Amino acid sequence: MEIREYCVEDEKDWVECRLLSFLDSTYYKDVKKEKEKYPNHSLEYLAIEDGKVVGFIDVELNSDDLTQNKENGAIIWNLGVLPSYRGKGIANSLWEKVKEELKRKSFSYCELWTQDDKPANDFYRKVGFVQKSEFTYLRCRPKEVRQTIRLSDADVNAYFAEDMLFQASYSEKEKLEKICKDVVEVRLYAIYL
Repeated sequence: MEIREYCVEDEKDWVECRLLSFLDSTYYKDVKKEKEKYPNHSLEYLAIEDGKVVGFIDVELNSDDLTQNKENGAIIWNLGVLPSYRGKGIANSLWEKVKEELKRKSFSYCELWTQDDKPANDFYRKVGFVQKSEFTYLRCRPKEVRQTIRLSDADVNAYFAEDMLFQASYSEKEKLEKICKDVVEVRLYAIYL
């Protein structure tokens, strides 16, 4: 297996690999038709096996979306491995390549957002990331088009013309499970390098 930098000619393979890598996760609806571009410098690597893209990692440096260390931090936007290539250390190799490059560039902090997919959460904890529970929240998809939702002692009237998501604090989970068809926990993980 080879880890190499992403280049523009890889876009079609990156899109396909991301789609297939996320199909069995809570990100299955987050379909991209083209590779994301980041406003700041980034580290973007692919795992290649037998001439095929089997994994990827995209990390933006000094992102405005970081919760802290914006001048010396990085955020992982995408990390995935094709299902048939999992369990071979590919995600770990991609992360190690990024971590090595971040340290070489004197970055000291990295974070990422993920949902409550057990394999992803297990992986991030295994490589040293720590969940920042104060940033945990819920993404919810209502059962019905019209809802009155009582959150934190206030009624919210919500009308949805289509299947829309809204966010709520983790403390509201029990209430939301009664009125939502999907309640997904979103988590922030961070690591100091």
